Amino acid sequence: MKISSPDVIRSGERQLIRFIAKHLDREALKKTINESYDIELNDSLIHRSGSIALHRGEIVYRLDFEFKANLSILMSRDGDPVAIASPELKPRKASGKRTLSPETEAAGAGAGDNAKDAEKAKKASEIARMISEINR
Repeated sequence: MKISSPDVIRSGERQLIRFIAKHLDREALKKTINESYDIELNDSLIHRSGSIALHRGEIVYRLDFEFKANLSILMSRDGDPVAIASPELKPRKASGKRTLSPETEAAGAGAGDNAKDAEKAKKASEIARMISEINR
């Protein structure tokens, strides 16, 4: 027995993602992206989709943007960026400060478990992207 319609839940999730994307601090977002990738963004950063995902055991909001390259951002419920990934852009070289790219984080410490964690994060990101496409 269901206590709510799945359509109502999906609709509420889509509305939540759109609301979060609409109220992002665009300048802080651009700065965060620039810290992870050597790229300057103009005003062509467009929110395309989003979903709710799990990243390292924490619920995050995945917001997918377009700007001449594909980019996904994972954001915690507190509004902090958790990870930024792009199949088309290379992360900045680590300069002693933490970058948000899962690939860079995995390369930073020991390669054993971190490589497995990076692979899991990559798979989770792909699953979240597929779910996002289904929910469109």
